[in-house]
Amino acid sequence: MIYKHLGHDPLVEGYCAYFDCSFPEHYRINWFGEVWQYSWIWIPILIIIVVQVRKNRKILKDYIRNHWVKISFCMVSIGALTGLYFGLNPIVREALQIRETYAFAQDAMRDENYINALDYFSEVKTYKDSKKQIEGIHIKVSEIVVQRVKERKIYGDTEQYLDILAGIPQYKEEAHRLKNKVKKMKKEDEDKEKAKLKQTVPYEGMHEDSISLSAWGPPTEIYKDINYNSLRTDRQVKHYKWIERDSSGRIIKIKTLMVKNQFVWGEVEVHNYYQN
Repeated sequence: MIYKHLGHDPLVEGYCAYFDCSFPEHYRINWFGEVWQYSWIWIPILIIIVVQVRKNRKILKDYIRNHWVKISFCMVSIGALTGLYFGLNPIVREALQIRETYAFAQDAMRDENYINALDYFSEVKTYKDSKKQIEGIHIKVSEIVVQRVKERKIYGDTEQYLDILAGIPQYKEEAHRLKNKVKKMKKEDEDKEKAKLKQTVPYEGMHEDSISLSAWGPPTEIYKDINYNSLRTDRQVKHYKWIERDSSGRIIKIKTLMVKNQFVWGEVEVHNYYQN
């Protein structure tokens, strides 16, 4: 409890006073926590020292009186070493963090995960060859994007690559040109998909968003099962219905399907009614 409440401070000052905080996710260790981590060593030693001092109080007073210079020197040395430790500790930790981040960046490069590699190298720009690596990633990404657009492989992380290049002066103009080209290609693909969908009759497994764009068009009505909102998600069912009428207003055909978990569930049904 001491280590948790006194040895840590909230990551965001005042946050824990108004919102629920979880330990240790929303906390960072402070100097007291650093010291308390080694309490299993210094607390027993402290207890032994206190007990021995109480037993040998007179002898200790005489010793201090006769050796006060040495004792003062030792106390000052201990204080200086303690201050040095707490002063150097953050510096050492930061250095280790930088090395670890650089290692993560190298791993990402080996996996050809250029977005993560760029993020890691950007965090340690001044360390080793990070700047050179960043420039190399920009060149590599620009080559990848040009090739993908040429081959019309414009999905996945292509837009993320373009966003990265758009923020770099020497690639900005080309990135915007390619962005517009990708946008046009996606629009063409979308139009083709819609045209194809418009010729497709709804089928089991079709996504709910595609139903109104199918050969049946928008439904005449949609209704839900009784107590729909109180049911578990995997039991919620919606019913789509298309009603076709002749010129006299008589129903000639009813088409129905059911939707569960955002997909057409079961076989679609078509019922013919009034016939001439």
